[in-house]
Amino acid sequence: FSKLSYNAEKDFQPVGLLVRFPMFLVVSNSVPAKNLKEFMAWAKGMPDGVNWASAGPGSPHHLVGELFREQSGLKLTHVPYRGAAPAIQDVIGGQVSAMWIDSATVYPFLAGNKVRAIGVASPQRVATMPDVPTISEQGLQGFEGFAWQGLVVPTGAPADVVASFSKALQTALADTRTKARLQALGVEPMPGTAAQMGSFARTEREKWGRVITKVGVKLDQPPSAAARQPSLAVQGGCEPQQLHRHIAQHRQQQAQRGQADQQRRAQRLHPSAQGLHR
Repeated sequence: FSKLSYNAEKDFQPVGLLVRFPMFLVVSNSVPAKNLKEFMAWAKGMPDGVNWASAGPGSPHHLVGELFREQSGLKLTHVPYRGAAPAIQDVIGGQVSAMWIDSATVYPFLAGNKVRAIGVASPQRVATMPDVPTISEQGLQGFEGFAWQGLVVPTGAPADVVASFSKALQTALADTRTKARLQALGVEPMPGTAAQMGSFARTEREKWGRVITKVGVKLDQPPSAAARQPSLAVQGGCEPQQLHRHIAQHRQQQAQRGQADQQRRAQRLHPSAQGLHR
């Protein structure tokens, strides 16, 4: 946003870090790639490049994807959605080839073999999904990207209150039951003091600020005509309108094929059962 009613750096002070959500690069099962090397070879062979989805413009999913596009050198077209839920459904359906998605959201889809993981943007493999290699170990050295959460209070809060909150937070995150619950949710505990959160936030702000500036992400511009479509939201000139039309046509074709399959199944039924089918 070019203007906000508050200044995140000045109006809030950190209490402590909470958790982080490693980002996964996943593809539709129709994509002929099982690892980063195969994905990059396949993407380079696509004349028009590869379309990839995110949970929305400016989201961690979007920024990680833009950093990946820059460092990989691949021709990738961003397709931002209004949330991860509609985006992952179109990846499952094959309307969009790939997506960057957080660990908590992607876990059930990987467990159900709905999509295929190419890699995870974390320094080590995720405990609940140990078979998914990191992007770094597959050749893109040092590539990392997370969504993360921390606790803040208004600037000027009493020091003893902030210290008390911070101590209680660290105690809770160190509890084995908390760790187990967070792991089951697909997120990683990220304990850190107020000072550590302040330092981490500055590093993250600088890292992703460069990406935002280079890509030109702006969230307060009027949406284009394509952004008024039901599930897709395009901003910042990232996505041509014709791609939206293509995806809508693909959905329609899938629906028509589904209706045709139902009709063929009905025709194979005994005449006495066809009426019940209808």
